[in-house]
Amino acid sequence: MKKYVIVFLSMLLVAAMSAGAYAAVTIGGDAYVRGIWNGNFDMNNDVDDSVRYWDQRVRLTVTGEAVKGVELRLRLTTGDDIWDNAGNTGGSLSVDYAYLHVPVGNVVLDLGRQKSTWGHELLESGVTRDRAKVTAAAGPMTVGFYTDKISENNQNSSAGLTNSDDVDNYGVFVIHKAGNAEGGLLVELYNDDSAADSADNDGTRGSVYATVNAGGAAITAELAIKNGGVYETTDKDGDKSETQWAAFAGAELPAGQLTVTGLLGLTRNGFVADKHFTPTVLIGTDNPTAIANFGQNPGSTGVEQDSFIAVAGAKLSPQPGVTVYGKAAFLSMSAYENDFASGEDKATAVEIDAGLEYQIAQNTTYNIDFGYMFPKDITADDDNVMTLAHSLTLKF
Repeated sequence: MKKYVIVFLSMLLVAAMSAGAYAAVTIGGDAYVRGIWNGNFDMNNDVDDSVRYWDQRVRLTVTGEAVKGVELRLRLTTGDDIWDNAGNTGGSLSVDYAYLHVPVGNVVLDLGRQKSTWGHELLESGVTRDRAKVTAAAGPMTVGFYTDKISENNQNSSAGLTNSDDVDNYGVFVIHKAGNAEGGLLVELYNDDSAADSADNDGTRGSVYATVNAGGAAITAELAIKNGGVYETTDKDGDKSETQWAAFAGAELPAGQLTVTGLLGLTRNGFVADKHFTPTVLIGTDNPTAIANFGQNPGSTGVEQDSFIAVAGAKLSPQPGVTVYGKAAFLSMSAYENDFASGEDKATAVEIDAGLEYQIAQNTTYNIDFGYMFPKDITADDDNVMTLAHSLTLKF
């Protein structure tokens, strides 16, 4: 892999140097190095389950503009590489996204491998999609349509499938902005032609979100729903449901030098929020400190539970470039897929978080995040969970 990376970067450098009047090439990206300590993530007093490690990631973004507005957008990324000396020799590199961005009047075409993010990240964020998207702006409103290729069957088969028996998404969305407010509606059809009609493997999902900023305050909310056979779940009593849903509302309110923060959220019928939905240090696995995603049982990986969370906190900037925060959260769960390991059908947890963000220099930030959770009835022998992480991030 290493030699391919060298060849690619050499070609990129030559292209940038020779672009001249033909194109503008912009190179940017970000990098971080993190140290992480996760303590007792199995929540069981009988097992020592502490992990300590360092990792890093580098991402390189390239934008090539052929003519004004017409661009190739590309991002390359290394893996979240845990420091392991020989184990990381040669490194790893992957194409995070690569697509054409083509404006035609008020219409924009985005064609290729893209990152899909919607609303406030409850339904989906940062998911790689092979997508063709058309977006049109009309005053304060933006409307769009897209199709994703989920699975391609490019030849006939003995199973009776033809080259049109693929799996695709079809989505339509509307975003409206009015002053300090923004709202959006998304509806997406999941169409599986590779499965027999009797398999009922299609589905629809959707989301509506809102953002309001006024007088220094910010209000955010989102409702997400999944429906259909592909989203069918079975509860612990064997009853099936084809409808999952989740919702949250959050607020940031200025109070003198403080900013007071709060959030309420819930999931039902097996809905699991995207990993980028991170209401606390220990919830939302895009954070290396997290033990589970919202809607999952933190004591049993991959098991969905109906969940409710309430978070309250505050953040303070005592001087420019420095922000400290603290928050407390209450998580209540009802057994949906299985009872908890304690044998109970209900469980709770209380979490305390604290952290600091320090801007060392322009585009260079140092972060510390600490989380401590007190579980109740999640395991047969509950034990508290602790996590601590610090990171240095550079953007260029």
